[in-house]
Amino acid sequence: MPQMTSSLRPHSRYAEHVCGLRVFWIRDLADNLATEMKGAAADAGSWAVFSGPRDEFDGKGVCGSPEGIHGIVERGREQADNDAPKPSMQSFHPKPAGARLYANALEQTLQGR
Repeated sequence: MPQMTSSLRPHSRYAEHVCGLRVFWIRDLADNLATEMKGAAADAGSWAVFSGPRDEFDGKGVCGSPEGIHGIVERGREQADNDAPKPSMQSFHPKPAGARLYANALEQTLQGR
């Protein structure tokens, strides 16, 4: 498994932008994405449902403890990153624990909770 750097670590030059007061754009982006996805599920009809993972990730996002989402990944780039600019495309995507949080949210939605 590639070695990752966490945006929580003070040596990261991005830490203050990700974990400081400047994270509001990330939350706004997540809110907008959730709104659009919920609308798309509603437009699709009764065979589609929206499962919002926000409650599962409460306190476990990029700056959470434990972190369920990668912060800025500066090292450990994957083959798909070869033609991409830095940082890695893994940035702001779920870690294995984060994938479990998404699964928890989906399971709860499918069970009607």
